[in-house]
Amino acid sequence: MEEKSNKSHILVLPFPAQGHINPMVQFSKKLASKGVNKVTLVTIDSISKNMPKESSSINIESIPHDDESPPQNIDKFLEWFHVLVSKNLTKIVEKLSDSVYPVKVLVFDSISTLVIDLAHKLGLKGAAFFTQSCSLSAIYYHMDLESTKVSLDGSDVSLPSLPLLAKEDLPSFIYNTDLYPALRGLVFNQNINFKKADWLFFNTFNALEKEVVDWIRP
Repeated sequence: MEEKSNKSHILVLPFPAQGHINPMVQFSKKLASKGVNKVTLVTIDSISKNMPKESSSINIESIPHDDESPPQNIDKFLEWFHVLVSKNLTKIVEKLSDSVYPVKVLVFDSISTLVIDLAHKLGLKGAAFFTQSCSLSAIYYHMDLESTKVSLDGSDVSLPSLPLLAKEDLPSFIYNTDLYPALRGLVFNQNINFKKADWLFFNTFNALEKEVVDWIRP
């Protein structure tokens, strides 16, 4: 009889916001189609109730929030979501550890950076999933960790693996640091995953962004 340790079970934790859930649902389906024994999508109650019924290849685990409305402010929403995940993810992992397919890996949205520490604490491998393109991820990386500056005189910006970029090609909050400070902090904070995550996944096609993908690969 095959041992539990040889069974593969992956938890997928999308960030509960438009544009983040569907790519990770599709990724979950792809994992299941490639032979992963069990894939479980974890999301908050208000999202799971409105999700279409998936095929039996994907399981759903809901995180309850007692009909409490999520905060509208980005910073408060992140804190609220992290508290919910911290309270419930351990319970979910422990419950599933008694099954034939104990959880081995947690795939989480790249903006949920606090989750990686929780995954490692639970003895899981942590994989960050970037719903944005590799090119945008590279821009955020260089602007944050490499302290690349954008000239206000209109000069092009040169970044490794990317074509020359005009100021107008960049998100406005990059060259105007007073604009959307919460959003700026959110996207730059994703760079923690380059140091902490065991794996990085990107929502892209290699043929579309080959040079950037090659740069990201170790």
